[in-house]
Amino acid sequence: MREPLTIEDFSPHIGRVFSVAGREDRLTLVATENGRAPRGSARQPFILFFQSPRDRLLPEGAYTVEAEDSGPFDLYIIPIITPPGAEQDYQVIFN
Repeated sequence: MREPLTIEDFSPHIGRVFSVAGREDRLTLVATENGRAPRGSARQPFILFFQSPRDRLLPEGAYTVEAEDSGPFDLYIIPIITPPGAEQDYQVIFN
């Protein structure tokens, strides 16, 4: 069984473009952030932040994504409120 994913699995991929299986969409990983762990938690929560062109909104849902230099990751991707501009922001939360 694969170990739970950690922020370290994604940090080297910041700036890389991920393809979305079965779709033409592409997401760029723009940042990672550690979350607040509840007292006694065995796992460090973290958040991934992606961007895509605003004209290619990826609906909320479960997707398999893959960067050219990484294996596939199954992620639940959520579009988030984004200031006006050329990009749409997304987040993936690991608790």
